[in-house]
Amino acid sequence: AVISYYDVTNKNLKLAFCNDAKCSSPTLMEVDEGGNVGQYTSLQILNGNAVISYYDVTNKNLKLAFCNDAKCSSPTLMEVDEGGNVGQYTSLQILSAKAVISYYDV
Repeated sequence: AVISYYDVTNKNLKLAFCNDAKCSSPTLMEVDEGGNVGQYTSLQILNGNAVISYYDVTNKNLKLAFCNDAKCSSPTLMEVDEGGNVGQYTSLQILSAKAVISYYDV
């Protein structure tokens, strides 16, 4: 299993890769550490790699992270919507190999 989450202590987006069925000792990976980022995550798997939508609190934007390998060692990060305060409560789906995201626009 792969779990995306917001690290409230460090204010980063992280992934946990479970190494067993109970996820008792997961491998943790920082995906985005550029400011206060990673709230309201939603994760899907595309071609074996994680794709994560999330909220960038610092810039008040909707962001998307594409993992370029199974362990997400060098993700591609992108701003999806930068208009005002957007990107809370994300919900991500993959449709025809494309990310489709619903989110709250304050």
